[in-house]
Amino acid sequence: MLNKNLWWLWLFSCSNLIIGAQLVELDKIEAVVNGQPITTKYISRRGYDGEIYQLTDLIDFYLADQLGERLKVDVTDDMINRYVQNLGLTLQDLSNVATHWGYPDINEFKFDLKMMYRGKTAMQYELDAKMVISEEEIAHYYNAHPMTTEIRYVMRTAFVSQADDKDAQVQQAELEQLVQKYSENYERSAWDWDPVVEVLASEISAGNSFLFKLAPGEMYVKPVPTGFDIFVMMQVIPAGVVPLEKRRNEIVKILTEQRYPAIVAAAKQELRDQADIVYPNS
Repeated sequence: MLNKNLWWLWLFSCSNLIIGAQLVELDKIEAVVNGQPITTKYISRRGYDGEIYQLTDLIDFYLADQLGERLKVDVTDDMINRYVQNLGLTLQDLSNVATHWGYPDINEFKFDLKMMYRGKTAMQYELDAKMVISEEEIAHYYNAHPMTTEIRYVMRTAFVSQADDKDAQVQQAELEQLVQKYSENYERSAWDWDPVVEVLASEISAGNSFLFKLAPGEMYVKPVPTGFDIFVMMQVIPAGVVPLEKRRNEIVKILTEQRYPAIVAAAKQELRDQADIVYPNS
């Protein structure tokens, strides 16, 4: 005997109904999620976002929205309008999409968008609460995946033009004398120094290999076609292992991305386990 509380589910689970001599097509209820029906027509029109949805996807969609309602996640018309504008769409575009996918009007389409927005927000609350990366996990990843650095050279350069009235070799000799004079305080020179740069050993060309021999504070004069480049070595940072604190954010991001699919699946399953889901056609 059919449960009197489910008779209407049985009725609307039938795809066709004969009224007089006319065959009338009815929408079909595929599932009822905590009292909310999911129909065949609804599943078909949910493709507006480019995804292909199965019944299980829509059950998760409804459960997420219901979670949002329990958490009192507020979604206003203004929020949806801003969301649409951020997608680069106008209200007319939205209306066209609604018509194409079989929505009776734009308001019902907006109602769906509110469900999506509320559900995603609620699920993110749940995931953030479960997505806790411990210090032990961070340390374990850091030790298992060490990252080393190259030798780095911190320096500044200045350019001196070739004098029109002076032989290049003579001018270079004079500059080298000035380099000795200003070796302890290069900023006392009249040269126009470029900003400080930090260069990796692998970035130094063969033509600048002299940099490998410069100690901090030492200077070097290099002839170039239109004059001279003057280098001052400020610091040589040795190669080593990147400290944990400089990698912490990167490691947390990696571990979060690795764990995310399993956390999402577990959160969806938890909602399903707590839900009352009826399949009238089963």
